[in-house]
Amino acid sequence: MITAWLRIHNVIGGTAAFSKMLEKYPDLPSLYRAVETRAEENGLLRRVSTDRFFEYDTPAALETERLCREMGWEIVTYDSEYFPPLLREIPDPPAALFVFGDPALLRSPRTVAVVGAREASRAAEDAAVLMGEALASSGVAVVSGGARGIDRAAAVGAAIAHGAGCVTILGRGLDPKQDVRPAEGEALITELLPGTPGLSYRYPKRNRLIAGMSAGVAVMEAGLSSGSLNTAASAVRYGRPVFVPDAASLPSPGCEKLADEGAAVIACPRDCAEALFPDIGQTLGAALSMHWRDAPQGRYEDSLYAPTAKAATQRPARAAYAPQMPAAAQRPATAQRPATAQRPATAQRHAAAQRPAPAQAERTLPELSENGAAVAGALKEGPLSVDQLMLRLNLPAANVQVAVTELQLKGVIEIRRGGWIQLR
Repeated sequence: MITAWLRIHNVIGGTAAFSKMLEKYPDLPSLYRAVETRAEENGLLRRVSTDRFFEYDTPAALETERLCREMGWEIVTYDSEYFPPLLREIPDPPAALFVFGDPALLRSPRTVAVVGAREASRAAEDAAVLMGEALASSGVAVVSGGARGIDRAAAVGAAIAHGAGCVTILGRGLDPKQDVRPAEGEALITELLPGTPGLSYRYPKRNRLIAGMSAGVAVMEAGLSSGSLNTAASAVRYGRPVFVPDAASLPSPGCEKLADEGAAVIACPRDCAEALFPDIGQTLGAALSMHWRDAPQGRYEDSLYAPTAKAATQRPARAAYAPQMPAAAQRPATAQRPATAQRPATAQRHAAAQRPAPAQAERTLPELSENGAAVAGALKEGPLSVDQLMLRLNLPAANVQVAVTELQLKGVIEIRRGGWIQLR
């Protein structure tokens, strides 16, 4: 049965033709037969190349099943109990999803997408962590695209909460060289066959999935050409509300444009959660009512997912988009929140991280994997980031991350502020 769904998915999954064909052929055998015989009496397939059905034949689909089984990836088909309920309501749903992690997260009745700029301001990243934490702790699953910046910050917040979890939707196929098993309460999903590369033209379709499986979309910061605006447009097309922070706290041209077009302006996570789920008051988390200005600082920067400290020094301290403003003494109180009020300057942390570690006696390391030993050896020269370890050891990100986790569990290393890794 999964083989049949995979072949159908490869031809018409993710298109309006799939929904229309389901209406005419509601059971799998008749739908499969209609696609196989190029049933076009109603014109539904006239714009779809059904040659793909025969190019991706039964042996190819069985090979996909075998790979997924070996890698621990789930194939969630349209008729599965785990298929996201909101995704069934859009006009162009996929026929199958590939899931790495807990598929039960996909059927959450309460989901909100939190998306935004990759090169985000620190203030927006702090707000995104707060948003993810507040939603997840209140029983709302967070959906994001997994990109650095706002998307990953929201995922970090959801992880902090240990609540409803986080679903990351990829713009590529699952890949054993890139994807390590997600932590509990997390899942990676994609509609693309395993190994499909992430090319730019595929991201708008990925964005429609982010909007499609969410009750609403919160854009925390965006430029005028941001892909987040594409996600917001998909949400509007599907009748899902869009939310943006108030410009006084988190100014950005993309969010201001969305507000002008009718997006709801929110001052704290509660505004979004209660608009979508009026009964959420029964499960309120403490963070829901916290204003963006009061979001705890630096939690995304301290995570392994943040940019390196070197990159952070090249970003504005508290705003990615700097409008022309009066002198500090004349600004409103809400705008006066220096980046360094509660933490040392990033450049100082970077300089400290680059200093050689004090000489210490060589100690015997526990038994390590090959990659673990390689990472430990590289760190003898001083602290390094994940990116630097990848370049120095010529290893994929997934291998480095697995090795880092191994070394953490065995007490060999510690993760310092800004994501710097050093030997204990």
